[in-house]
Amino acid sequence: MTRHLTGLTPAAQFGPKKLKAVRQKMVDADLCRKVVNNRVDRLKRVFKWAVSEEHVPGSVLHALLAVSGLRKGRGEAREKEPIVPVAEHVVDATLPYLNRFVRGLVQ
Repeated sequence: MTRHLTGLTPAAQFGPKKLKAVRQKMVDADLCRKVVNNRVDRLKRVFKWAVSEEHVPGSVLHALLAVSGLRKGRGEAREKEPIVPVAEHVVDATLPYLNRFVRGLVQ
């Protein structure tokens, strides 16, 4: 996704506007807010490594760290559906098929 958006842009020229454009592309792809934030954080960690290996100037990382994550309830990114407990009758129907160790954990 990043390659299609930034092309052959040198890492030293990858700044906050490009990071925000990549983030927006993820939102447009209907990824949930937490996934988008995790992927953006991963990109920042890549740049942190690149700075530590002296492949990229530290100013690039510093600029990217200024881009904050998407906040809950703000913006266009959707929220992930909450995970709800399994219905009691489903658990009861499953118990006979579990070995005694897993059955003990479930009970």
